[in-house]
Amino acid sequence: MKAYNVKVNGKKYFIEVEEAVTQTPFSINKGYTDPYNARVPVPPATSFAEPAPGTSIPDPVPAEPGACIKLVTSPLHGTVLSVNVKLADHVLKGDLLMTIAAMNKVIEILAEADGIVTQILAVRGKAVETGDVLFIM
Repeated sequence: MKAYNVKVNGKKYFIEVEEAVTQTPFSINKGYTDPYNARVPVPPATSFAEPAPGTSIPDPVPAEPGACIKLVTSPLHGTVLSVNVKLADHVLKGDLLMTIAAMNKVIEILAEADGIVTQILAVRGKAVETGDVLFIM
């Protein structure tokens, strides 16, 4: 313990201060590690077009002669919540094709033009990246 005489605004004070024992908050003896240099395991990457076990991706529906192929792509990265169309469905401009969860929001993917769904590449529960092809119409 150390003793000090301190003068504040002309008034004298006698102070005794106990010395503190310094310890680092991350002691090796307690099993802690430095949080800034910790290594975090990264799970292996998976393809978003992998079907669920025991299922397969159906063959594409043939397009009508002279039909224009339209690719529906993901506008951002996220997780597929629902696929709201089936193969060979006729969709109109503005119809809901699917929903994606991204940035704590639900993003609706709408048909940009009339057409027939000829192939579905999106799988419910899988991650998609910006620009991934979700449907072919």
